Amino acid sequence: MPRPLLPLVLIATLAISGCTAEPHWKIGADGSCDPAQLQVKVVARVDADPALVAVDVLLTNVSGTACQLFGVPTVVITDAYETAPIGGQAIALDGTPASVPLAPKAAAYFLVETLQALQDTPTCVGVTTNGMHIVLPGRADATAIVTSSPVAKYCDEPSRRTLLVSAFTAEPLVVPGIENFVPAP
Repeated sequence: MPRPLLPLVLIATLAISGCTAEPHWKIGADGSCDPAQLQVKVVARVDADPALVAVDVLLTNVSGTACQLFGVPTVVITDAYETAPIGGQAIALDGTPASVPLAPKAAAYFLVETLQALQDTPTCVGVTTNGMHIVLPGRADATAIVTSSPVAKYCDEPSRRTLLVSAFTAEPLVVPGIENFVPAP
């Protein structure tokens, strides 16, 4: 084999065998996950109250490096036209945050509750939504994880508790009035 082809054959062999180097993750000094390590999936739940929407957000560590999540993520709903936040961030549900270690391929959960498309009121006119931005504790908005919005139209009225979020958990939360989490097939 000609010498100039040897490096190309070696690189191709490593790529095919899966022996490529793990990227350098920006893991926090406290061991917190780099958002780039995490894959997001939103799974809807059934709520007995037809005015409420509840979704579980699963964050799966798709890297080969362990990390951890702690606290409550910052969650905002964004509008469909400017992808700007609609109102403020979600209000944290009651509960004591705990550290959730994430080995490779492990998942952490958090619950988001919001109201179905609200009737417009004199104080709040609904806006067509585009997505949900999730910022991990200690991270900047520029590292937000972006996923689909749980509702098509949203109006931010914190006094009506229009957007609530739980702390990270190792297992899906059990919430009275909301059916238990069922993983998607």
